[in-house]
Amino acid sequence: MESNRYTTLFHLRCAARLLERQCRLMRRVEIAARAISFLSGTAAFAAIVGGRPVLTLLIGLLLACAQAVEFVLRPGERAARYARCARLYERPASRRGELSDAELAQSLTDAREQDDSDEIESLRRAAWNDTAAEVGAEKRLTLTRWERLVSALA
Repeated sequence: MESNRYTTLFHLRCAARLLERQCRLMRRVEIAARAISFLSGTAAFAAIVGGRPVLTLLIGLLLACAQAVEFVLRPGERAARYARCARLYERPASRRGELSDAELAQSLTDAREQDDSDEIESLRRAAWNDTAAEVGAEKRLTLTRWERLVSALA
């Protein structure tokens, strides 16, 4: 029974950790896209005033790409959704002393049913490693280069 409770708590914490990482990544994407948009807009204006059509075109393309990333990904909305879904998993984990094993397992099932977020697969193993480190487990998953890069960004 204790291992079931331990496993349920691990799953709750791991899901919350994954959503926290995804939220952080989307906030950083949003900040980067807005910074690039701002700097590109300023540089495009300076290039227009300076009479440099090729530079204006290149900077305009950079601005369009940054805006497209922000429009397609909608990182601000996704970050808010990830934060909301993370709370679905954090609430029962924070009440673990008050809940029985069955109630804890049911709260995990309920959180999974209410979780409407998409998952960034490259962060799943990093979140598992984070959770394993938190509980003091020796076993860690080996991350690929891509997973290490995305993990560093998040």
